[in-house]
Amino acid sequence: MNIAKAIRSTLSGCAVRLVCLLPEGSNVRAKTEFAYHWLCFVYRHHRLPGRRDSGFNAFLFSIKTDGTLANPLRRRITDKEFGKQYVDATVGGGWTVDTLAVLKTPDEVSDFSAVAFPLVVKPTHSSGRVLVVHSEHEYRLMTARLHRWLTHDYFLQTMEHNYVGLEKKIIVEPYLNASLSLEGSIHCRAGRVKIISMIDRFDTTKRRTSLNRQWQPLHVALGQPYSQLEIERPVFLDALIEKTEAISSAFSYLRVDFYASADRFVFGELTNLPGGGLARFSSKDGERRFSHTFFG
Repeated sequence: MNIAKAIRSTLSGCAVRLVCLLPEGSNVRAKTEFAYHWLCFVYRHHRLPGRRDSGFNAFLFSIKTDGTLANPLRRRITDKEFGKQYVDATVGGGWTVDTLAVLKTPDEVSDFSAVAFPLVVKPTHSSGRVLVVHSEHEYRLMTARLHRWLTHDYFLQTMEHNYVGLEKKIIVEPYLNASLSLEGSIHCRAGRVKIISMIDRFDTTKRRTSLNRQWQPLHVALGQPYSQLEIERPVFLDALIEKTEAISSAFSYLRVDFYASADRFVFGELTNLPGGGLARFSSKDGERRFSHTFFG
């Protein structure tokens, strides 16, 4: 992290903590939170949010500020353990990445011993924190960081209300091998698949492409550089859309993540607010084209 970014992060964290000192549920707290998110949006996107339907990021801003994220179901699926349970309950078992362990205390973290490696280790109550662990020795070197994760409060970093009160846990999953070389994110509006973003998991540049539900390219990416990946229409696309729409049917918006090979897929996490509503598009007219498909 460069110095300027570190300073911005520190100032933002201080601002959030000051806001959280205000009485919860009070009118002044609500207005101050809205002002904070409004300023973050303007700083990041260099424009006002606008109407809910004026663009995809304006749509996410409304979700972030209108109380939607405080919905108990949204809070539940924000938890990575319970999100997978929700998928299982909705479309049946066997469609998510396996869970090897859920660790709730520092002692459980320290005492954990894996049968096989590599592993993926993440906090269930946060975002953007993930470790790939290749050996028992490497795991032992990381335990101090995992202990810190058990005290981390993501709400105090972002003021996104779906993170309020989540139990602090560490989830352990198997590392998916190279056969599942693709990673996808499906943007759903009112229970309908609108846009599918794809990325090669092993491309260190993280370039991605976006397609509509007919698998036609939109020539835009959100939050990462754009690259028109040459990916044939998957044989499982219809099944993927059907199951994703079942998962997202209870939500005005939901992003459903998955991993795929040429002939199969498994679901990953469920995301209420991608990039905190602050991710930029890969080109100046990218949001217009993305939003046209999303709202169409």
